[in-house]
Amino acid sequence: MNVDISDIFQAVMDNVTDSVLIIGTDHTVICFNEHARTTLRGIHARDVQVGNDYRTFVSDANKAGYMASFEKAMKGEKAIGERELPVYDRKVWYRLQMCPIYEKSGAVAGAIITITDIDTRKAKEAALYASEALFERAFEHSSIGVALVAADGSWMRVNKTLCDIVGYTGEELLQLSPEAITHPQDRQNDREQLQRILDGETDNYSMEKRLLNKNGTDEWISGVMSAIKDHDGRLYYLWQLRHITERKRMIERLKASEDLLQLFVEHSPAAIAMVNMDMRYMMVSRRWMADYGLQGRNVLGMSHYEVFPTIGQEWKDIHRRCLAGAIEKREEDSFVREDGHTEWLRWEIHPWCKPTGEVGGIIMLTEVITVRKTMEAERERIVADLVSRNRALNEFAEIVSHNLRGPLATIMGLTNMLAENIAGVDKEVLLMGIGESAGRLDAVVRELSGILNAKTHPSEG
Repeated sequence: MNVDISDIFQAVMDNVTDSVLIIGTDHTVICFNEHARTTLRGIHARDVQVGNDYRTFVSDANKAGYMASFEKAMKGEKAIGERELPVYDRKVWYRLQMCPIYEKSGAVAGAIITITDIDTRKAKEAALYASEALFERAFEHSSIGVALVAADGSWMRVNKTLCDIVGYTGEELLQLSPEAITHPQDRQNDREQLQRILDGETDNYSMEKRLLNKNGTDEWISGVMSAIKDHDGRLYYLWQLRHITERKRMIERLKASEDLLQLFVEHSPAAIAMVNMDMRYMMVSRRWMADYGLQGRNVLGMSHYEVFPTIGQEWKDIHRRCLAGAIEKREEDSFVREDGHTEWLRWEIHPWCKPTGEVGGIIMLTEVITVRKTMEAERERIVADLVSRNRALNEFAEIVSHNLRGPLATIMGLTNMLAENIAGVDKEVLLMGIGESAGRLDAVVRELSGILNAKTHPSEG
């Protein structure tokens, strides 16, 4: 092959993707490849030529750095640096490397300069750095507890929120293990869930458990533990935990309050029923069950309309309005049972609200007043009868007064005449008249006695 070695060398130079120049000990450009021509043209807006002093292609800001690298190369050392240089209307990052070139005798003959475009790499590094910085901020300032755990179960990193939950500093917590701060009653479940991950059944699991605070209290947390692997396949565990102690306490207080409400409703002397938005029973008092003949039935969860299938549209409309927030009541109202018997009620219906303020259902309070209504009706009947009897007695009194007044007046007149001993008046005639009048009076009294006896004992005679 009849090829000049210099041509081979130049071909190699031109096929290198980096920009390459060779300079002598006096900074003179000896040779360069096409990439170098393009790069320097972009940086300096002029072409490089063999024989140029390379220092003219170095900006004043970078001359000191260039000279330091050149001196190292002249001493047989390699110099490497990175610079952001202006290229046309933008800036590009380059890796600059200067290595010594030796003569056959071993003396330094010059230097080879390699300029590599690392702008893409630097952009990726910047993005990675920004991402890592963002992750760092998110990790440290997260509102939930976050921790990275090694495969052997030791902490690798913990954030401030987790430290605040358990009351330890970061340094103190790293000296402990996750199991050490887990409540003894919750450790076995952690082991079982961890084994599922190791067996490949899952790569994460949800948990709700207690952590041991440094001050001796139990702190409830809920969260997720996820298995993750790095580029080399190493296994780690990521904890993401939310502090729920206050929520658990609130639930316990709410449960206690609900239990107390349940006892109050159940044993209330009033008939009370609590239903949800679907009119399904949530709580009922014993009095409610007794008043409506529901003893022995479990109505909880049943619809009010299932329990009372004949309930009318008027009642349904009342329920609908109260479920929308209205309060309604009536002092007297009738209710027809399935057997057709009419009951009388006094009732109130109030909406009850959830902690959010949203209506959750209604509370019905009723009192069966059928006995009272029956007694009121009987009283009205008796009063009416007494009024009627009183009217009859008044009429009777008028009759008695009229029938008795005539004979009695006659007797009184004849008696006066007899007492005055009037001349010419026959006493026997007077006495006879008195006797006749007394007879008429006796007949009237007997007649009145018979009438009174008939009114007092109407079934007799």
